Amino acid sequence: MGPQPWVAAAAIAALAAVVAVLALSTEVLTPSHSNFGNPWDHHKYIYLAEHGPGSLHLAPFGWRLGVPTVVSFLPVGTEVGFRLVAAASVFAAAMGIYSLSRVHGFDRLMSAGAVALYLSVPVAAQWLLYDFWLSDAAAFAIVIWVIVLVKRERLFWAAVLLVVGVLTKESVILVGTLVYSLRAVRLVDWRALAAAVAVIAPAAVTAMVLRLAIPALNTDAGYIEEIGKQIPLNRFDDLAYTLVDQFGAFGADRLSIRATFVTVPLLFILTFGVGIVVLAAVGALDAPAVALRYSPFVVVSLAQLLVARNDDRLLVLAAPALVVLGLYGVAWLADRLRIAAAWFFLPAVAVLLGNLWSGVPRQMLWGDNLVWLGGLAAVVLAGSAWRAHTPITHHDL
Repeated sequence: MGPQPWVAAAAIAALAAVVAVLALSTEVLTPSHSNFGNPWDHHKYIYLAEHGPGSLHLAPFGWRLGVPTVVSFLPVGTEVGFRLVAAASVFAAAMGIYSLSRVHGFDRLMSAGAVALYLSVPVAAQWLLYDFWLSDAAAFAIVIWVIVLVKRERLFWAAVLLVVGVLTKESVILVGTLVYSLRAVRLVDWRALAAAVAVIAPAAVTAMVLRLAIPALNTDAGYIEEIGKQIPLNRFDDLAYTLVDQFGAFGADRLSIRATFVTVPLLFILTFGVGIVVLAAVGALDAPAVALRYSPFVVVSLAQLLVARNDDRLLVLAAPALVVLGLYGVAWLADRLRIAAAWFFLPAVAVLLGNLWSGVPRQMLWGDNLVWLGGLAAVVLAGSAWRAHTPITHHDL
């Protein structure tokens, strides 16, 4: 039996309130902010919103029409429009995380804990409310809901949403890997492969049409000079937008043993926090089949680092996979220690409260990771002590 309607409504209202408080307590990149004049991505999105689709020929920004187009139709100013879309997207992403957790069979408390895990990741929530001009918030929400639709076998709507996704940000198509891996019943499953191709194809065609309809002029010196008079450009904006050129600029120096075994684990910790990484690792050991199904998506999310920059904003695309695996880790630890699973979410709540208090978006700093380490250690030690003094019953055998 499901919850009473008023309970569900109260829970949704509480989540909306948390996102609203996070949005209002976070400093924002408005024109009066000291960082606003920096040649960052927000200038391109503002230009698109004010000049319309097809007006910008800087790849890949000129192809990310979704959010600027929606903003241009809202009956509010450009700044307010972007802020509303960003906040609504973070809320939708959190709702998606809850739904994804429920689809995986977790109860309401565990699923609410999953939302706390997700919102505690600064670059998944607070950073997107700071640089609210970006398309990332909407892209993340779309990715999460595509996964939910695939898990629910709503493949037609997953395909539709994937098309909306590539109109928002091209990296959304990477979630297409899960259309196969979450549904395949064997390593080579031709039926699942055909379904995955059918779901992904419309989005792939849309992406190609965008590139043909809005040609990239990054290497056109005349265009760069002209557009540079209207928006601040950075040193990467005149780089040819091909995989070869992007790899040469960002990925070549990352392919080394040191980068693989030192930088990558550190990047996961700085993006998600040591607690989520540890819980996800435990979950992967407890549920290897689930980890295997999500692994292609984690790999392609990580592979973005070979052709792009802003590492944590790239890697956080894999957040749904880590959060789900984190829940399996929590369930395993709670069962072994015979304590309530809710205790394992307290460090995430503490980090989220710290974000609310500081109002300054950032990576997972060492202070946040110490909160995670201390919190997890306290829960495990307390649970171990409780287990040692609790009589073993037949249920435990």
